[in-house]
Amino acid sequence: MKKIINKIKEKDIDVILMLIYIISLITFQYALEAVDEMWNFANVFKMANGYRIYTDLNAIVTPIFFYIGKILLSILGKNYFIFRIYNIIIYLVLFMLIFNLLKQLKIERRRRIAVIFVLCYILKGVILTGANYNILVIIPIIMILILLTRKNDNPMILSTLNMITFLIKQNVGAYLAIGIFIYYFINKNNIKEKIKNIVIFLIIFLSEATMFLTILVVNNSLDGFINYAILSICEFGRFNINGEICAVSYLIIVIILDIIQIYLINNQNISINQEIKDNTKTFLSIGIPMLLMSYPIFNYAHVAIAVLVSEIGIVYFINNTLIDELKINAKKEKMIYICFIIILIIKVTSESMNIIKYIDEFYYTKDFNSPYFGVLIKKERYQNLKRITAYIRKNNENGTEVKVLSADAGLYSTYLCKNNKNFDLPFLGNLGKDGEEGLIQEIQQLKNTKILIKTNEEDVFWQESKKVRKYIKDNYEKEGTIEDFDIYNIQK
Repeated sequence: MKKIINKIKEKDIDVILMLIYIISLITFQYALEAVDEMWNFANVFKMANGYRIYTDLNAIVTPIFFYIGKILLSILGKNYFIFRIYNIIIYLVLFMLIFNLLKQLKIERRRRIAVIFVLCYILKGVILTGANYNILVIIPIIMILILLTRKNDNPMILSTLNMITFLIKQNVGAYLAIGIFIYYFINKNNIKEKIKNIVIFLIIFLSEATMFLTILVVNNSLDGFINYAILSICEFGRFNINGEICAVSYLIIVIILDIIQIYLINNQNISINQEIKDNTKTFLSIGIPMLLMSYPIFNYAHVAIAVLVSEIGIVYFINNTLIDELKINAKKEKMIYICFIIILIIKVTSESMNIIKYIDEFYYTKDFNSPYFGVLIKKERYQNLKRITAYIRKNNENGTEVKVLSADAGLYSTYLCKNNKNFDLPFLGNLGKDGEEGLIQEIQQLKNTKILIKTNEEDVFWQESKKVRKYIKDNYEKEGTIEDFDIYNIQK
């Protein structure tokens, strides 16, 4: 029995199983709503049904996240359940990479496990938001940290991983490149070697970028990519600046701790092992540029992801300069960690099981062929979904188009296996280079169409264009209402 237990520990099977359990419980406890998870699912689902990113869909980031999702849905099933499996895979890979990074840094197993589950708890709210490019993009970054802490800074390998990061989310790829350049400058004494590494890095990166652009040209997607993933970014940053006090405070605390580390490793009067200094410099080089990921939406989810590399670096620094010096009793420490993990498992389990008390308030889709198979839907939301989609179908049969202009739009178009491009995600920063003016021009071109907008101004999602909403109300006749929408008629 002891041999089996040791084998399980050696392969980290116990950690993997616990993570799968916790991540799965968190992932599947969330009911269907118009949030990031649904918007990302809608684009992946549409791609699995033949629509093309940038040409048919207004995605504003580089495409790897969506293509991986498309492959999974195309092979395993085009539904929400499979998309949530995608979420579990992303987090499992991320946490196990972090676990192995800490192992490489010679942090004791009990502490590695504790760190992973603390991060799991910190990121609980992010896990709830579903499969997301913002978390997938951290995976190649952790892989780079594993290489750099092994003293493997081959510019060809780093450049390729940087390109993968760029292809998941373009701005993070740029932040990472800055971090790698900083790493080269502070870790290489020879100026010629610094320049040589950066030049090789740039040559490989530009070669791979050229290949990516060539693929876009071949697929007739280059114009769409430039329109949505590049030219719409200015509008996104200008109109979507938002924040939460607790999230901004969290970010400030991490920045202060990073500054303290910089001071300590550069203070000649403080004795710190050179290896610890080098590894800390590596984390700071990559981690500080990553803090820019929190801009422009400074909410908990964005900040928690942005500070992740810095947090790992802080854990490493504290472990090797403070905790190791305290000579903590290993058995007592292990018991504390076991108690924490048990409490976390009980808490997550109880929160998930708590849904059972209100199960009568939910509808569960059992049809595997439905886009929403495997997800709980509040009965009120389900009735709303059925009535709005029935209304759209009836009008379509009579030759009239229906466009829902709302954060909820993707709920209905996905259920109907339809695509309305900008109308399905009408957010400032998601509308291409022409922004809200371009959307108004699209509306002006519509014929024999009904547009649905939220009746109550307070129900309008904060990223939606108020200007477009006002244009519709000022220029078209209100025909009536359905559910929580006003109906405006466009006849030409």
